[in-house]
Amino acid sequence: MDERGTLRSLFEMVYAEFTANRPCSAELISCYLQAIFLQVRQHFSELPRETTSLVERSLGYIHEHYARDFDIHELASQVAVSPSYLFRMFKKKMQVTPMHYRNIVRIDKAKLLLADQQLTVDDVAERVGFDDPKYFARVFRDLTGTTPSAYRRSRLAD
Repeated sequence: MDERGTLRSLFEMVYAEFTANRPCSAELISCYLQAIFLQVRQHFSELPRETTSLVERSLGYIHEHYARDFDIHELASQVAVSPSYLFRMFKKKMQVTPMHYRNIVRIDKAKLLLADQQLTVDDVAERVGFDDPKYFARVFRDLTGTTPSAYRRSRLAD
């Protein structure tokens, strides 16, 4: 936890002040103990590097396989953690769940595909991983504020 040796130094200063019994020692010890407390609190409020790596690996998998239908269990298996741990760490770092993030990626890809007039909205839905075109339209509307058809029309008018 203490890679820079900060806590060790603070504890040594507490010990030195305690054993020296000089004027203002009690106040200095109090300050050192407060600094120790803040260092520990800061450490536990930061995401560990392994969590960042875990989320990055999850993001890679989602971006690579967004068009496939997979659940949190499969994603967790790919990054070698439990589904509940992945869910918590992903949500903490990304502020959305892994499956919600997958839908965001799908809709971003759908926006690009909607520029191709040769593809129907149903074709676009299928290509980005939605089996049900109505569900695709609902998710699209929830994330963009408009339907896929209206989005296509507005982009073609631009």
